[in-house]
Amino acid sequence: PDLAVVEPMEDGRPIYLAQIVPRKKPEVTQRPLVATLAMRPLRPGPHVAIIRDAELLRVEAQNAMLKLLEEPPGDCVLVLVTANPTALLPTVRSRCQFVRFGLLDDDELGRVMAAQGIDSHRSAEIALLAGGRADLALATDERAIDERLKLVSSWEELLANPLLPLEPLVRQLAGKSGKDSSTPERKRRMKLLSEWQLAKARAALGQSRPQGNGELDRLLANAAAVRSPRRLVHDSLTMNSCTLALGRNANAKLAIRDALLHIRG
Repeated sequence: PDLAVVEPMEDGRPIYLAQIVPRKKPEVTQRPLVATLAMRPLRPGPHVAIIRDAELLRVEAQNAMLKLLEEPPGDCVLVLVTANPTALLPTVRSRCQFVRFGLLDDDELGRVMAAQGIDSHRSAEIALLAGGRADLALATDERAIDERLKLVSSWEELLANPLLPLEPLVRQLAGKSGKDSSTPERKRRMKLLSEWQLAKARAALGQSRPQGNGELDRLLANAAAVRSPRRLVHDSLTMNSCTLALGRNANAKLAIRDALLHIRG
């Protein structure tokens, strides 16, 4: 009862000022964080507030949190969770203690997926596509696995044949219509290719060993031998830059086409 969680109300949306301090905003129905933490805990111990995807805090919401971070009311612990701390204001970062979490290895991911009842026959492929991230490993199903396999296969085919046109893969990454073409879905597909390039870099450096018993393992073994680890990491950074551009509402097809041209070139 003494745990407060603040997160975007919808995928791809920001965390609003009204979710931090009281404001008249019709779409925000939850009690603001400041008001929640001002109440006495119901049990012995501290209030704990977790702000998920903290990089999505709007600037005014971050500024409103400065006093809260500087002088938390009573016995209170605030946790800001983010994969991109540089997106937070320097004034916010300077008031926080950093605790870094690394990527999970395949065995750890396997245990996480087994605990959630994910089929062990597909867990190796899921782990390979998740890039050490438990959230990506758990947010998957058979249809998602097949879709990711198709995307990775199209990507490797494009890299292997410089004469192939870019447009089919650009359309595949940009999506056709509706939710498939939403910014979160586009970013998810770009993130997948970014993680795939890093998986190839790890394989090229001997940090992971393809088992040779699946389509992804075959692609990984072949692709890791073609490009240098340095080039693969550079490819991943290019994908990440494109993902950030998509988050800033850049023209999706142009941004994706430029990234593919840069990597293939």
